[in-house]
Amino acid sequence: MNKNILSKSFILLLSVFAISFAFISCGKENLPVEDVKPDETPQKELVEVEMEFDFKLSEVCYKYFDFTVEYTSEAGIKTFAMTENWKHSFKVPYSKDNNTFTCKVTKNLKSEFVDCEDEISCVGELEIITRQHYSDGSDEGLRSANNFIWKGKVKEVNSKQKDCIWDFKYAFKAK
Repeated sequence: MNKNILSKSFILLLSVFAISFAFISCGKENLPVEDVKPDETPQKELVEVEMEFDFKLSEVCYKYFDFTVEYTSEAGIKTFAMTENWKHSFKVPYSKDNNTFTCKVTKNLKSEFVDCEDEISCVGELEIITRQHYSDGSDEGLRSANNFIWKGKVKEVNSKQKDCIWDFKYAFKAK
C-alpha cells in the first residue's frame, strides 16, 4: 500500500512540474508589445532657499549670560553677540555647491556672576524656519524649535546647562 501511495504521489508531483514548466515557457513573446512613453511631467527645480531665525530670551538670561550666535547668512558665516531678541530672514538662490546652512547658539556666564547664588529662571524660545522654493511656484518648509526653562541658582544653572544651547544644521536638497 505504501508503494501505491508513493507511486501516486510521485506521478502527481511530476504532473505539477510539467504544468509549471508549461506556464513558465509562455514568455513575453506572446504578450502584446506596448510603446513606453517617457514621463512628460515637468520636473520642478529647487531655485531658492529661505531661512528665518526668531530667537527670544527672557531679560534674566541676558542679565546673567552672554550669548553668541554663529550662522550661515546670505553673505557667508556671521558671528555676533546676541544682547537682545533677534529676528532675521534671508533668501538666496539655490546652489549645489552652497546648500548647507548652520546656526549655533552658545552661552557663557558673565564674569561678575561666577560665584553668584541668586535664584533665577531663564526662559528661551529659539526657532528656525527653512523653506525651499521651486521653479513651479511650490514650496516646502521645516520648522525647528528649541524652548527651555533654566531654574535654580546661577552657578548650578551654568554648570548643568551645556555651553552650546543649540547647534542646528540643514542641507537643502534638490529633488
